[in-house]
Amino acid sequence: MHKSNSYYSNSHIIHHKHIDEKTMNIINENDSEYIKIKPSENLTFETCEILGIIISFSLVVYLFKKYYPVKLNLNLLIIFPTILIIFSVLIWNSFHPYMHGKFGGDYNCISLPKQIVDKLSNTLYIKWVIKNHICHHIIKGDKKGNYNVTLPGADFLFNSYNKC
Repeated sequence: MHKSNSYYSNSHIIHHKHIDEKTMNIINENDSEYIKIKPSENLTFETCEILGIIISFSLVVYLFKKYYPVKLNLNLLIIFPTILIIFSVLIWNSFHPYMHGKFGGDYNCISLPKQIVDKLSNTLYIKWVIKNHICHHIIKGDKKGNYNVTLPGADFLFNSYNKC
């Protein structure tokens, strides 16, 4: 999302340009550049995107199983990752807007209710997710990291975790 020239990378870069690094709130929302990334503002995944991800993943698993038969339960190969995808998207759609002073339920996406977001925002996990994402916005250049907002442990696996 930081290097390629695609819709998602371009909107992500615009998102970064419009974040106040002290408050993490969105600034200059009416700027012509920022208006290009509405309605999701690069804060959430829309429902059709989520369904596309799940269907694509399920199709890849099905084709893999069909052409490279292994003795693994196809249902487990599809259900477990699908639950993980839904969890990740729900956390992203609920807490990424929250980190930037918005509410995920205001977008065309699945999101936790505001009362639950407010309560969960005080848990150790969500505090860690928020701190991780703040570092993602603050650290620039070759040391940039903390890419995974919903499962920040992945940054340890890929050596992209940075303290700030």
